[in-house]
Amino acid sequence: MLYGRRGSEGKTGPLEYGGKAIPEEGCLGQSILDFRKDYEHPQAVETARHISSQSYQDSMARPEIQTAFQKWSTCMKEKGYTYASPMDPPSVGKFQEGPVTVEERATAQADVACKTRTDLLNSWFAVESEIQQAMIAGDAKVLQELRELHRKKVAAARTILTEG
Repeated sequence: MLYGRRGSEGKTGPLEYGGKAIPEEGCLGQSILDFRKDYEHPQAVETARHISSQSYQDSMARPEIQTAFQKWSTCMKEKGYTYASPMDPPSVGKFQEGPVTVEERATAQADVACKTRTDLLNSWFAVESEIQQAMIAGDAKVLQELRELHRKKVAAARTILTEG
């Protein structure tokens, strides 16, 4: 039987089962945390995050991407929409809540059509990939360590799943 005690603020106190304390994260949560410990590499994770965010920012400043955005914006204007950037439509307040409206669907269709017509996504992908490849080369050692830890983690998870 599972027991919990209510504190004075309505929070559940320590839980027990059969006289043993249940971890705060629950047994499954604690197992996941314990499993992860052997495969953590905070420096490598931060390096990967930095590459992802910095390459995005750097790509946005590149003249060829600015030109691609202008072409996309012109295409959108031809379809009756005034947006400077492809990041603008999803951030429109009225598109953030509630069910998808006819207007939102029409805007999304125009967005996709303009991205296709201007080849925006392929161009942007190529530029950001180029930036990332240069950044990856500079941090290859730590990223290789992360890759190896991920391989080991997947192998360990497969062992757990197949052997129980």
